Amino acid sequence: MTDTDDNSTFPDALLRLGRVLKIIDVSPATWWEWQQLGFGPKSIKYSPRITFWKESEVRAFAKRLLQGEKPVKQLSKPHKKKPRRQPARDAFAGEAKAPCTHGI
Repeated sequence: MTDTDDNSTFPDALLRLGRVLKIIDVSPATWWEWQQLGFGPKSIKYSPRITFWKESEVRAFAKRLLQGEKPVKQLSKPHKKKPRRQPARDAFAGEAKAPCTHGI
């Protein structure tokens, strides 16, 4: 058998998430968000906890990303900074405090 680049005679390799993320350098959270949006290659569910993607589709998707393709919309909301908590008000702010006598 000769060594060629023609994949038509060989079945397409199935990749798990770890291998996909080595080809497409994004976080797992971003990848799954894209999957929920329908952005990217279609997944193949083997079982409830095992998902595969076809290598040829992942590589084609990587090329489209390099050409500038982006998701149409975002699923998650941008993170907002939480407001800083105000310090608790001292209930005895107006009264004079007794000096500390322990430790003398």
